[in-house]
This record gives sequence, structure tokens and C-alpha cells, in this order.
Amino acid sequence: MDFAFEVHRHARVNVSCRVTNGASRRVIEKCGFQFTGQDLSPSAYFRTVVAIDRFSLDRRTWESLRRWQPVRIGEDRDGAPPPDPEPGVGLRAAS
Repeated sequence: MDFAFEVHRHARVNVSCRVTNGASRRVIEKCGFQFTGQDLSPSAYFRTVVAIDRFSLDRRTWESLRRWQPVRIGEDRDGAPPPDPEPGVGLRAAS
């Protein structure tokens, strides 16, 4: 998103996903996009039209979201790196 708004100076970014793709919808919403409606769109894979959800993120909303402290992968809230997981133990959820 930073690239679209900072480098290309877009005023708005629009995305869509199939209505049956809940995982993509959650990612889109977590990125700050807002639902704008449903539509039908041609699908090359299915060789027919499919139902899609449309979302939009405008520059003003993006700027507001960017004012929050940036998230750094691999660090906790204090800036310290996470402890190494024990051998054989999966990733732990942050508390």
C-alpha cells in the first residue's frame, strides 16, 4: 500500500476477491480496505462470471492508519526480538 500511495501517488486503491474467499476478505479488511459492494466479474480460471466483493482504500484513510506505530515483524512491543522457540514447538501467539 505504501508503494501505491507514496510512489505512484494514487488517490484510491480498489481490490476485489471472490465472495467465497473468506481468508482473502479478512486480509483485505485488516489492511484497512472498506467494503463497497458486490458484483459479477469474468474469471479466466472458471471460464465464467463469478460473484466478487469489492473494497476500496482512499489516501486519507491510509494516512490515518500509517500514523499508528508501524508493526515490525520479529519484534515485540518493546522492540526486543522474540525468544527462540523450543525445539519441536510451533510458533506461539503474542499475548
